[in-house]
Amino acid sequence: MAEACLMFQQHWEIAVESNDPARAVAALTAAERRLGRVLEDGRELSPEEAEDVMADTDLYSPNYVAVDDTVPRVWMDCKGGMFPHMARTTLRIVADELRKAGVRRAHLFTRPASQPSDS
Repeated sequence: MAEACLMFQQHWEIAVESNDPARAVAALTAAERRLGRVLEDGRELSPEEAEDVMADTDLYSPNYVAVDDTVPRVWMDCKGGMFPHMARTTLRIVADELRKAGVRRAHLFTRPASQPSDS
C-alpha cells in the first residue's frame, strides 16, 4: 500500500488588499528591491553593505523575491522557512513602502497554501 508523503512548508507571501491596487503594486515593487537584502537576524542591509556582507556571512537571506501584480503580492523564496526577525523586518519594509506610495488603508495577509497532492 502506497502512503501519502506530506511535506509541510511555510508559504511566505504578503498580499495587499487596497482600494488603490496600482499604488500597492508600486509599493511592493519598491519593497522587492529591499527584501532580498534582509538577513535572518532581521537586519536590512544597504545596497553597499549587501555586496560585502552577503559574500562573507553565514546568515540566511531570501534566494528570490518577486512581485505578482495580479493579486497584488510579494513573495519570497526562503526554502520553506521564515525566521521571526526576518518576517518582522519584511512586514516593516512593506508597510514603509505602502506609506511612501500613498496607500493609507490596506489589508495585508498571506493567502492559504495549496494542499499537497497525494503521491
